[in-house]
Amino acid sequence: MKLSPPKYPLHLLRWFCREDYLDEIEGDLLELFEKRAEKSPGRAKWRFWWDVVKSLRLRNMKQPGFLRHRAMFVYNPRQTVRMLTIHSAHTVSNITGLTVGLLATFFLFFYVLDETNTDSFHKDGDRIFRVIGASFLNGDSYCSAATPGPLAQALTSDFSQTVSASCRVMYDDILLSYGDKKFIERKVIFADPYFFNFFSFPLSEGLPDEVLKQPNAIVLSKEAAVKYFGDENPVGKTMLVSNRQSFVVSGILADPAGRSHLDFDIVLPISFYGSSKWMTDWHFNGLFTYVKLESPEASSYVSSRLDQFTSKYFGDRSSEGPSQFELVLEPLSAVYYNSQTRFDQAKHGDIKTVLFLGAVGIGIFFIVGFNYVNLSIAQSMKRAKELSIRRILGGDKLRLVLQFLGESFITTFVSVSLTIALAVLTLPWLNDISGLDIRMLWGHPSVYWFATGVFLFLLLISCISPALLPNVTSTIRGVSGSPIRKSMAWQLRKGLVAAQFVISISVISLTMVVYWQIRYVSEKDLGFFRDAVVLLDTNRELGPNKSGFVNQLAGSTSIEAISYSSGEPGRAHEVTSLEIGGLNRGLRVRSVIVDASYLDVFGINLIAGRSFSRAFGSEEEKGVILNEEALEQLGLRAEEALGKLVTLPERGDLKRRIIGIVSNYHFASLRDSIEPLALVQGEANWRIAIKVKPDRLHEGMSAIVSAFDQYSPGYPIAYRFLDESLDMLYAREQQESRLFIGFAGVSIFLACLGILGLVVSAVQERSKEFAIRKVVGASVGSILKLVSRDFMLLIAIAFAIALPLSWHFASGWLDGFTYRIQQVEEVSLILASGILTATIVLAAILSVAYKVTASNPIKSLRYE
Repeated sequence: MKLSPPKYPLHLLRWFCREDYLDEIEGDLLELFEKRAEKSPGRAKWRFWWDVVKSLRLRNMKQPGFLRHRAMFVYNPRQTVRMLTIHSAHTVSNITGLTVGLLATFFLFFYVLDETNTDSFHKDGDRIFRVIGASFLNGDSYCSAATPGPLAQALTSDFSQTVSASCRVMYDDILLSYGDKKFIERKVIFADPYFFNFFSFPLSEGLPDEVLKQPNAIVLSKEAAVKYFGDENPVGKTMLVSNRQSFVVSGILADPAGRSHLDFDIVLPISFYGSSKWMTDWHFNGLFTYVKLESPEASSYVSSRLDQFTSKYFGDRSSEGPSQFELVLEPLSAVYYNSQTRFDQAKHGDIKTVLFLGAVGIGIFFIVGFNYVNLSIAQSMKRAKELSIRRILGGDKLRLVLQFLGESFITTFVSVSLTIALAVLTLPWLNDISGLDIRMLWGHPSVYWFATGVFLFLLLISCISPALLPNVTSTIRGVSGSPIRKSMAWQLRKGLVAAQFVISISVISLTMVVYWQIRYVSEKDLGFFRDAVVLLDTNRELGPNKSGFVNQLAGSTSIEAISYSSGEPGRAHEVTSLEIGGLNRGLRVRSVIVDASYLDVFGINLIAGRSFSRAFGSEEEKGVILNEEALEQLGLRAEEALGKLVTLPERGDLKRRIIGIVSNYHFASLRDSIEPLALVQGEANWRIAIKVKPDRLHEGMSAIVSAFDQYSPGYPIAYRFLDESLDMLYAREQQESRLFIGFAGVSIFLACLGILGLVVSAVQERSKEFAIRKVVGASVGSILKLVSRDFMLLIAIAFAIALPLSWHFASGWLDGFTYRIQQVEEVSLILASGILTATIVLAAILSVAYKVTASNPIKSLRYE
């Protein structure tokens, strides 16, 4: 009996091998099998398997179905380039829209990535917590970042099993000099010697455990090193602090891997302050305190025992009463976004802004996608005859999709490449106009996932037009050039355009609301003078020469008044409790130490009692002045409050009599409501405010500079105007306004690009209809009205959808302000954004449609 070969390898060979090779290969293998079967049937079967496997070569493989007709596929890449060149206007429009939109999207992506990765580069970031104080007064709570000097050591000692390390950080300004270069440095921190081991700030020069080991060591950032030393190596060089103490440069900071809430250029050892009383006093709060726990879970254990710890070290301050106090552990990851903490000099971000701008970025990206699909469908419609002829000649649907995919791949690749190149080139310019400090974190894994996702998404949605068009357009209809305005593709394009304008109107509305609110806060009457007031910090030389400095300025006819205080309006005022004789409850108030000229310099309105005076020498006679809000919360009338004795426990039980009442004024940001305020007359040589006559500002500034140089020759003058200082309170909102204006422009540009493509397609398709209408007497105006009617309906639908969205987002943003524009204004701005969008779109539509409708109708009917 003749032995048959195994059937499974034979089936595999017949399935895999090309038909024109199969007979020859199969015959050879069967002949070999028969010869081997005569000697060893079992061995022949195994050898047959092996021979079949060796025959499964690429050159013998059957071609997939879509590759069998090689004639149309071989020149596909060349055909793709040829079609892109032929339709150059469409190609340029697509690449321009994609590049502009993707550039805005990439810019916002890097902003969100940078913001959300703040402090993420610290090695033990999940174990690091900041210790903040929480105070409760009459049911009102607030948190303070400032803590006493001994707190860190006490935490390490009392929680030795769970707190592995602690670190103190303090901000301060210093005068730093090297040779003839002398600057007042604002971004300076004083830290414990193990600061660079506790955190993970990288060093390009020096070792983390040694750079702050010596009490006279100083660490500089790269920028600070270049500022003082140029191209020299600064390590080992000696610098002067405050013109009297020598410090040796021991290290240079490298660029960190991400953003941090600790924003500094210079680091000095905290031992610089030695054993100053305020460094060992539990009642002085001036430092940031951080702890590193054994594990993140240990925070629950430590938090549960902080009440006992507070009672042990803070005594009465932690007890129940009108001014209860407790300690709270704040995770390092939460510090950057917690801008509500008082007395916090850390750098903060706004999670609401990040979410808003992230939403804008997503919106612009969707506009880019919608616009790309829209233009692709428009091009597919124009090429309907070409696609139909390809179908007649044997081209299947898959091959048409591949043809469009090839064109889309090149368009997308060029656009993404241009976007990346422009992002790198324009980043400094974009940072400058936006006021942001965005870095391109190309090394972050999310960047590559994002770029790949964008590329694949655009490539995928480009399949919509070739996949959709053959389903809705018959071959005969495509060849004949019959209109397809009622097709699914046309309806999809209209839907995409409407979606674009929903996003655009929302962005424009939010932009107008942000701009109007910034204008409102900058023009609102704050209740005090904000113009022509010059602010100065005192220093070691100016302090002892106070009388000479004041007398010289007082002799200038361009100076109206001079005041020394602990803080001007807009600067943080301390929180303290105030107790009034005869009342059984305390009151939490903001307080500022002022001199007799404070009300005159700032023009604060006194409504009852008298102002401060230098004529009264005793402590009680110096007095305290309250604002109207303090009286309201105390439940007193002005005549009842005047003359009462008040006690300020946090100021060493300082006693003062109420001598006057001032009108409420906005001494803090307009985000916050006006709080009770106590102006306490006393000695405070920290801040100097000088009121200059507005019409003699130049003369007044010359007098100030001259007096400063005379009484403080060792320090460079650093001044700021009060109105500039107040504007800094809203720097974030001004930044947002600039960003929204820019991205609103991008969104309306992209949306107009999409609707122009729709208009051009519609007008060209109906060109014969319009020509006939003109022949029978229709005017150009009536035809333009006919063209614009459908598109303005799209804008109306988009506005109806965008109205509640805009209201929601705008109201959410305005909720951050206690004092804000009226709701009527908010609605008016949203309506104005819709009208503005409609006007821009109508102008774009008419400009395109007019060229066609005003042309000679013979050109459209010459072939009829």
